[in-house]
Amino acid sequence: MTTIDNDPFTLMTVPAPSVDEAAVQALLDAQFGLCGTLKPLVSERDQNFALTTHDDARFVVKISNSGESPAVLDFQARALAHVARVAPGLPVPHIHPTTQGDLLTSLSTPGGDCLVRVVTWLDGVPVDDVPKSRGLRTSMATTLAELGRALRGFFHPAARHALLWDVNQAAAAAALARHISDAPARAAAETAFERHARGNQARLAQLRAQVIHNDCNPDNALVAAGNPESISGIIDFGDMVYAPLINDLAVAAAYQVVGVDDPLGASCDLVGAYHAVYPLEDDEIDVLFE
Repeated sequence: MTTIDNDPFTLMTVPAPSVDEAAVQALLDAQFGLCGTLKPLVSERDQNFALTTHDDARFVVKISNSGESPAVLDFQARALAHVARVAPGLPVPHIHPTTQGDLLTSLSTPGGDCLVRVVTWLDGVPVDDVPKSRGLRTSMATTLAELGRALRGFFHPAARHALLWDVNQAAAAAALARHISDAPARAAAETAFERHARGNQARLAQLRAQVIHNDCNPDNALVAAGNPESISGIIDFGDMVYAPLINDLAVAAAYQVVGVDDPLGASCDLVGAYHAVYPLEDDEIDVLFE
């Protein structure tokens, strides 16, 4: 599994899989030894189900888009297995292998062959559904830093794959700004791309890099029920990539500063908590605002 699809737009044009539940259940029984009740989940580009087994164990079944590179999916699966091995207490999904010990298995669909993986279910409420707070930001940054530390010793040949959501590959998305119909919004986007190309891209290239989660947005972070200031899970490793470490914190901060009275103070909450676990370098802190 070393071939990588280098077209970052592929996943925007290939429809998500549409497999009936009976076929999914048959696959789970045959390949994973799992039986139970399936419930469809919303997904951007894949087909996902929540599975509750007869003994009340819970899993997420991910049927990947046929446009996904097998090498990239192998990268994601092996990263989850690595984290489970080196930091088993981290609140991230653990991959559930097939009965043969494989992390992924293939499923033929009308739209093409898809790879399937099963991961453990994490309980919690999306961060997007609870009020922003300093305690929440501290918990989020701490958990993200712990995940970064767990991933720093991991690499895979597909880790540098093409991804529109990688800040290092922003040039691939810059041309799309012309399609924004609202003129002020289009100008703002074009200005951001221009600023990045003029100086920020070169600065990022000089910083330490590793595999990062790259998508700690409010839908991908969970808080414990009844405790809106405690992160109970980080999910969705579909945008993971090899990139500057600081990008991971920047993505989280970009969401947490929206709608708060003191965005700079909110950023400092995140930086301080992250730094306490995974110390940042001066150059990384300097480039974070951009």
